[in-house]
Amino acid sequence: MQVYYLSNSGYAVFLKDKLLVFDYYKNTTLDEEKNVNSGVIRKEDLEKKKHVYVFVSHSHPDHFNPVIFDWQEYNNNTYYMLDSDIQNSRGLLNVKNINFFKKGTEFNNGDIFVKAFGSTDIGISFYVETGGIKIFHAGDLNCWHWEDEASKEYAARAREDFLEEIKDIKKDIKTIDLAFFPVDIRLGRKHDEGAKYFIQELKPSIFIPMHSERMDVFSRFKRENNFENTKVICPSVRGDKLL
Repeated sequence: MQVYYLSNSGYAVFLKDKLLVFDYYKNTTLDEEKNVNSGVIRKEDLEKKKHVYVFVSHSHPDHFNPVIFDWQEYNNNTYYMLDSDIQNSRGLLNVKNINFFKKGTEFNNGDIFVKAFGSTDIGISFYVETGGIKIFHAGDLNCWHWEDEASKEYAARAREDFLEEIKDIKKDIKTIDLAFFPVDIRLGRKHDEGAKYFIQELKPSIFIPMHSERMDVFSRFKRENNFENTKVICPSVRGDKLL
C-alpha cells in the first residue's frame, strides 16, 4: 500500500491492483511536473490499475472537482462513490459506474465494500474494506464547535452531534487500519478535540490528519499527542508519500 497527500482532504491510496482517490480537488501545480509526487493524478496512474475507485464526501469545492469524471476515459473500471448531493452537478450524463450515497448506503461488488456514515457538516464519511485493508475517510465529519467565536449553546450542540456520529460508527466498525480525519486550526484552541476523541474511541492503527494545507498544524498534532494504539503520520508537503 502506498498513500499520497494530494491537498486539503485529498488522498490517494495505491494498492496492488487498484487505486482509491478521496476528495480530489486540486488538479494544478505551480512549477512541478504534474504527477502524484506533486499532488496530481495522471492518466498513467489510472491506466495501470485494474480498478479505480473515486470517493467524494460532499460538494464543497475543496473536496470535489468535476475533472474526476474525465478519468473514466483512461480506465473503464472507474467507479464513482459520491455523496448524493453531487447528483445535481453538471457533466454527469455520460458518466458510468456512478453510485450515490447517503448515510447508511452500502456498496459491494466483490472487490470492494463501502459504507457511508454521517457527517457534522454536509455530506458523508466513508468506510472502505478492500484487499484486507480497512479505511475510514471522515470527509467533513468533525467536532465543529467553533468555541472561540460561537455561543456556548452552539458549541455544546456541535459536540453532541459529533458524539452521536461517533457512537453510530462505533456500533458498526470494530477495526480501522487507516483513518483520514480533520485537524483544522480554524477551530481555535481546541481545534484537535474531534481528532483526539476519534482516535480514543475508534483506535485506528494509522491516523493521517487532513482538511488543511497547514503542515505545521499536522506536525504539532503529532508532536503534542502520544496515542497508545495509534500511529500518527503527517504529510510535510503536497504530494508527500506517507506509506
